[in-house]
Amino acid sequence: MKYEAIVLCGGEGWRLKPDTWTPKPLLTISGQETLLDRQIRWLLEHDFTNVILAANRSFPESTFFTNSVVQPCIERRKLGTGGAIKRATTLINEEQVYVMNVDDIVFYDPKKLFEYFTKGAAMLLAQPQLPFGKTALQGDIIKKFEHRPTLDIWVNAGHYIFAKEIIRKYFPDEGDFEQKTMQKLAEDKHLRGLKYSGEWLTLNTMKDLIRIREYFSRHPEQKGCSHKKSGDHLKKVLFICLHNSARSQMAEEFLNALYGDRYEGFSAGMEPTKVNPYAVKVMAEIGIDISTHRSKSIEEFRGKSFDYVVTVCDQAKELCPFFPGTEVLHKGFEDPSTFKGTEDEIMEEVRRVRDKIKDWVEIIFGS
Repeated sequence: MKYEAIVLCGGEGWRLKPDTWTPKPLLTISGQETLLDRQIRWLLEHDFTNVILAANRSFPESTFFTNSVVQPCIERRKLGTGGAIKRATTLINEEQVYVMNVDDIVFYDPKKLFEYFTKGAAMLLAQPQLPFGKTALQGDIIKKFEHRPTLDIWVNAGHYIFAKEIIRKYFPDEGDFEQKTMQKLAEDKHLRGLKYSGEWLTLNTMKDLIRIREYFSRHPEQKGCSHKKSGDHLKKVLFICLHNSARSQMAEEFLNALYGDRYEGFSAGMEPTKVNPYAVKVMAEIGIDISTHRSKSIEEFRGKSFDYVVTVCDQAKELCPFFPGTEVLHKGFEDPSTFKGTEDEIMEEVRRVRDKIKDWVEIIFGS
């Protein structure tokens, strides 16, 4: 299957005015990279071979303006988001298409949504952050204060997959799709939601733009994409622990996030179980999503070649199978599944292991 996408980038961005009159897609978000170029590059790095820019103008300012994979679908009159998608779909060859808002930045492999998609439509869901401090009161005494907590609800993250037949049948020729169309898809049971617990950055106001720029300055490893495009030039590294539930999962993602231009990380377990939810949470805190990962058996990788096999627990070191022509490394880390205490105490311990794994990956593979 070929991966194709429609990027909605025709909004006026009125909430950014008068602070800036630069079209939203052309706003610089990190270094010299614009929002539009980040989103296009993210798609290309995940093997998309056809990217349609649905807009009311072309973007000669884009680094990818002459890239044959990227093509505009320009509105001659205002069609709304639904009409823009329906028109852009005429340039799509496959029977399903990835659709995204240019101003919704996420850090995951979009092929995960393709894997989740079965038929009809699928939507990426995220948990929003309250823009205010939350208080817990006893009378008029504040007993607890949380700064901008994450809300326990799931909202539309602006990334979708639609079957072309759904677009033809449900989408308007003119008008938006977010309200009536999506509600109708839900009523007709054509819509599913994939929960994503990683960082979600959305750009609507100047305050959002500042926050996004600050995020990328704090997380230089995220200026690119957390998964670089695979190729023969990448050295392959397999991380192994007993259950493939936390340590090897985190090591795999740190390698891909930090050094994906040189390495391709994988992970497996001798006795696979399921991904540790605390590992999912602490990785999401730093913008890396492993919520859709599964615990994999070492048997899935027998017969495959790796440049390095890394055991990250002592049990895996003793049981690790032989991979011909492979350099084997070992670095033991504490098992998060053994941690006891309150929720906060366990989270703090898992964060400590997470940071140790990141430091070790940087030392070994960063030189």
